[in-house]
Amino acid sequence: MPGPASPAPQRILVATDRSASADQAVRWAAELADRCAADLVVFQVILPHAGDSASDGQNEAALGDASHNLRVFAQDVAGVRGHARVVVDADPASAILEAVDAERAAVPSSSSTRYATIR
Repeated sequence: MPGPASPAPQRILVATDRSASADQAVRWAAELADRCAADLVVFQVILPHAGDSASDGQNEAALGDASHNLRVFAQDVAGVRGHARVVVDADPASAILEAVDAERAAVPSSSSTRYATIR
């Protein structure tokens, strides 16, 4: 017998690398967020450019472009509840966990009907 249902999340975070399969996962998360009346945070980690002093400018340019594109995508799939966040980080897994904590968001799993907040 199943236990008590988890309360619906208020924010759902989904990470993306902007591949076709990741964009499909974002759309799935947007549908879930809509059913829960939750905000959707679409999160992307960009690996830093390594090298000379020009790399800081490259990182900023990449961050600006990715932020704009992700914001448009998030609002396209989730409307006014769609939010985008892009960071430059050498450790994507840690960056995602930090974002989940900072956003106080649930991270859905396609293999489960329950939600978990990772802290």
